[in-house]
Amino acid sequence: MTNKIDMERIFRSGFDSFQRNPWLTTASVVMMTLVLVLVGGLAFIHVTTEAMLASFSEKIDISVYIKSDTAETTVLRVREELTKLSEVKAVEYVSQNEALARFKDTHKDNALILNSLAELEKNPLQATLNIKARETGQFEKISEYLSSKNHPFIDKINFYENRLIIERLSAIAGGVRSIGIAVILLFALIAIIIAFNTIRLAIYSKREEIQIMKLVGASHWYIRGPFVVEGVLQGVISTLIALAFLFPIAWVVSPKLSLFISGFDLMQYFRDNIFIFSAMLLVAGTMLGVSSSMIAMRRYLKEV
Repeated sequence: MTNKIDMERIFRSGFDSFQRNPWLTTASVVMMTLVLVLVGGLAFIHVTTEAMLASFSEKIDISVYIKSDTAETTVLRVREELTKLSEVKAVEYVSQNEALARFKDTHKDNALILNSLAELEKNPLQATLNIKARETGQFEKISEYLSSKNHPFIDKINFYENRLIIERLSAIAGGVRSIGIAVILLFALIAIIIAFNTIRLAIYSKREEIQIMKLVGASHWYIRGPFVVEGVLQGVISTLIALAFLFPIAWVVSPKLSLFISGFDLMQYFRDNIFIFSAMLLVAGTMLGVSSSMIAMRRYLKEV
């Protein structure tokens, strides 16, 4: 079991090795930082995409068009049935008169449309039930439920038009995530290779010392220790630099995203989750540094 003195020696040796090879250490830190910035960028993209989907979902609903001769009590009864479904978040009933009032308000600046409506003898718009689902994937089940009831007063359900839009948006979001993950894995591999070679050079420069430690019976963990410490230091420094880059990126991008996604503030999200975000990057950076050190040492110890 490694005692306290051994641990102190391991940490001291790791710090010394970290400072002794500034150019190689810098190369490893730069590549790790780039990987971590990409990890943080992917997290930003994921959060933004989810916020965009949520914002879009709030505006999407199933519109059930009711035939003009249907009694309002019948429609309200169906509305009550729908509110009891677990998939349904809310159901809004819009009468013919209210639909006409909304239409006129939307087109209040278009005199031609308003004059055309005034010439009609009856209201051309239909009453509707606007249904919001708890999740976008539940629209189909709600639509199937309504279709199975075969209500004679239902004229049309516009679910399929909305489903196409949702599926396309979800496909785009999935594609963005997949590409982001692939890019991160590529740079992570590059970072590990560079860190691996950095550690290998450091090991080579200390090969005589390592051989002597093996001859006197030093354990593999005692020999690996300083290089693991060096990898941890590289990971921690890379995390701090990555956070220093990501903070201004969030600050610059946040106002622009707010124009497209109502109620979403990336900078505020970054601030609210700074500890979780930092911990995620720290774990990723430390794993990159330690894994490259462990791989290099394991390979070297098998060779000597």
